[in-house]
Amino acid sequence: MATSENREQMEEDEKKQTTPTNTNENKNKNDTTKQSKSVRIPISMSTPALSSMSPSKAKIAKSAKKLNANLNATDALKLYRTVPSYRLLIRDIIKADISIMEKRTFLLCPHRHHCVQNAFMKGFWRTFSAAFVFKTSLALFTALFSGKIINKKGISWGLIKKIYLSRDSLLFANIFALMSFTYKVILCLLRRYRLRDPVWHKTIAGFICGIWILLDGHQRRNTIALYCIVRAISDAVRLAVKYKKIPSIPNFDVATFTASQVIIMFGAIKDPKGLDPKYYKWILNMGNLPEKSIQTALRSPSGGMYRLPHEPFVECNPAWHDHPSCLIFSIKDWFKAFIRAAKMYFPVHFLPTFLLSPKSIIKTPMEFLKKKSKNTIISALFLATYVFNMRYTVCFLRNIVRDDPAWIAMVGGFFAGLSLIIENPRRRPELMLYCLPRALEWVMKRVSKDKLPQIWKLLRTNLC
Repeated sequence: MATSENREQMEEDEKKQTTPTNTNENKNKNDTTKQSKSVRIPISMSTPALSSMSPSKAKIAKSAKKLNANLNATDALKLYRTVPSYRLLIRDIIKADISIMEKRTFLLCPHRHHCVQNAFMKGFWRTFSAAFVFKTSLALFTALFSGKIINKKGISWGLIKKIYLSRDSLLFANIFALMSFTYKVILCLLRRYRLRDPVWHKTIAGFICGIWILLDGHQRRNTIALYCIVRAISDAVRLAVKYKKIPSIPNFDVATFTASQVIIMFGAIKDPKGLDPKYYKWILNMGNLPEKSIQTALRSPSGGMYRLPHEPFVECNPAWHDHPSCLIFSIKDWFKAFIRAAKMYFPVHFLPTFLLSPKSIIKTPMEFLKKKSKNTIISALFLATYVFNMRYTVCFLRNIVRDDPAWIAMVGGFFAGLSLIIENPRRRPELMLYCLPRALEWVMKRVSKDKLPQIWKLLRTNLC
């Protein structure tokens, strides 16, 4: 009996001890619920890639309907803000990065989804979208800063429509999309057939996917092929330098760029038929060189490339420039060239980051703005100095010899090329690789079959 009474007392004591704790817990729960109602839970920053996207409420609700759950828009938005795994799923649905086929079953393939889905979604569709957006955006910003879209008459809607609906933009995106699609398909087929994944598989896939360049026009096709060959040689040289097969030459990029400018400036002044028409027009616009002024002062008023014996020497002013002093005009034109170059280089430096990695801008916007502004100013200084060196060298030498031989344009190109030393060292190889194919293209087109038959045969391609 005593034991039973003791047990009853112990149970009553436990109830007395537990009841206040339960009431305290209920009070704490009520307090937390009141705080959760009054305080809005912020988006978690544990996943910065997701928090930077912040899709709209309608888009989240639309994506939530694809899940096997009955959620209204408000509940879906709350889950998106508070549950990182749910944000990942919603983000994958928005990006079309969810498995629409069975998951990857072959271990050698590094991609996330099935080979067919990877080839179509990432190979074709994503590449097509990126190429189309990049090309049209670059053309849009270039036209905007050059004053072609917004002018005295207003906004040129016809030009905007031409940029986004042009056959060239769609063809450009289609070619790159088909190349990426074919590359991924060939790689997956080789992995599955040979049950291994060596590096040379990528060589075969790259060679086969390059066949889609046949869809492009004849002239641009040859130019792209020449650019790719030069870049392939450049990559081979870099690898040889990295593995110490050949020595590293300081300022080799500046020397190569300067050599290419000797050929390009000779072609621009004395033989422009060898240059690409669009590139030649760009040289005239950037250098503020009217075709009529070049023909009258540096060539022949009769229409030839060289002055005839009976034709007198033409002074720089007013045919070549409108100031009596060549030096003063060149200095004033340097500032104008700086503005022209800044307008051109602004989209070149800013736009790729906006299109390819906008998350880095959101993380550090001021650092991005300072860095890109500095690069734009440096590039504009380089191009303005390039124009100054070319124009003043031509003026200085032609007034000494009182004639316009071909070597003056070549010397002007030499001093213009040396201005690359101003440019950022990381951009120098890119500029060299851009100009070197232009110079080689001129050489291939203008080598004479009668005067240099052996070199003509060596260089004879569709470019000639």
